[in-house]
Amino acid sequence: MSIAAEISEVMSCFGGQQVFLPDAGVCGVEVRHRGRSIVAHHAPDHPWSPSWVFIDPAPSHPHYYRHDGEKVARLCFARPEQWDPSFHLIVAVGCAIRFINEEL
Repeated sequence: MSIAAEISEVMSCFGGQQVFLPDAGVCGVEVRHRGRSIVAHHAPDHPWSPSWVFIDPAPSHPHYYRHDGEKVARLCFARPEQWDPSFHLIVAVGCAIRFINEEL
């Protein structure tokens, strides 16, 4: 699935919420939910690892942390072995919304 199709999928599923394209050069989406901004985009080795999800303001939670060798914290919503290359950005956005709803 192309990035344009994935963005369209997110926009159609979250029509009641604002969906934006993040900064230039990022293949992903930004969704606002309950006063937080969720930015989801493909990992550098997409589709073989989970999408990266950033939440602003950043939560203080054990599942939101800086991974080894990275400068910025992000949401850990799936173990690499649980990720399926057929998953789309919609999975990452949905997991982030569920995280906000249930954990924060």
